[in-house]
Amino acid sequence: MTKNCKNCGTLLHGKHCFNCGQKTILPEDKKLHHLVSEFFHHLTHLDGKFLTTLKKILFTPGRVTRDISLGITVPYFKVSALFLVGTIICFLLPEGITVITPANESFQSQIKKSEYREWKTGFAEKKSQSKKISMADLESRYNRRQHDYGKLLVLLFIPLLIPVLWVVSLLVKKFNPHNSFTAYDLGMASLEINSIILYEFYLITGIGIWILTSIYPSDKITMAGFLISVPVLLFLLFSFFRRAYQIKWWQAIICLAMLVVPYIYIWNFYGLLCFLIFI
Repeated sequence: MTKNCKNCGTLLHGKHCFNCGQKTILPEDKKLHHLVSEFFHHLTHLDGKFLTTLKKILFTPGRVTRDISLGITVPYFKVSALFLVGTIICFLLPEGITVITPANESFQSQIKKSEYREWKTGFAEKKSQSKKISMADLESRYNRRQHDYGKLLVLLFIPLLIPVLWVVSLLVKKFNPHNSFTAYDLGMASLEINSIILYEFYLITGIGIWILTSIYPSDKITMAGFLISVPVLLFLLFSFFRRAYQIKWWQAIICLAMLVVPYIYIWNFYGLLCFLIFI
C-alpha cells in the first residue's frame, strides 16, 4: 500500500521523507528497547561530536571555520551550541573559579578599579538618590543581579565581534583574493574565536588556577597562570587566522593585531554595558 508522510503528506520512497526529512515510525520503533538504544546512540554521538569540535578549536583553531565555509559540517558539533554549552558551564561554576570579567566584577571593583570608575561612581550616587536607596543597598542589589545573570552576558561578544571580523576580512581579501567569506562565515568565525577565548582563557585557565591556588594559596600562582595563558591564547588566535583564511604568518600577525586592539575597546564597552544593566 502506498504511504504518505504523516507530517507533510508527500509520497514516501524509503524510511525518510525527502521533502521534510521526517522518519517513518514503524511498529518496532515504538518498543522500549528501541527507545533505550536510540537514547544511548544520540548521547554518545553528541558527546563524540562535541569533544571532536572542542579538540579542533583548541588544537587546530580555524579548521572548523574553514571547513564550514567550504560546506563541510557533518563532522562537527554546532559551533553556536558549543559556545552556549561553554557559557552554561561558566554560569554554573561557583564564584571564584572562572576568570574575573567585567560581567562578573563586584560593585566595589567596578567603581574603584575598572575603566570609567569616576563616571560609574557618580552614576551610582545619582541612582542611589533617585531611587532613594542607600549605596549599601544599591551595592547589594548590583552584586545579586551580577551573580545571577552576569556570566550569561558573554553572549554579547558574538555580535560585537562580527563588525571587527568584517574589517579584517576586507584586509584578508588583499592578502588572499581567493578568500571570500560570507556574512554567515563571519558569524562562524566570531563563534569560533569567542569559543577559543571562553574555553581556553575563562574555563581552562580559571579552573586550573583555582585548583592550584586551593592546594598552594599564592598570588604568584595566579599571576603565573595568566602569564602562561595569555601567550597561549594569542598563539591560538594567530593560528586561527592562518588556518581559517589561508594566509602567511606575518599577515596573520596583522590580522591578530586588528582583532586585539578593537577587542580591548569592546571589552571596556562590555564592562560599561554590564554596569548599566545591573545597577
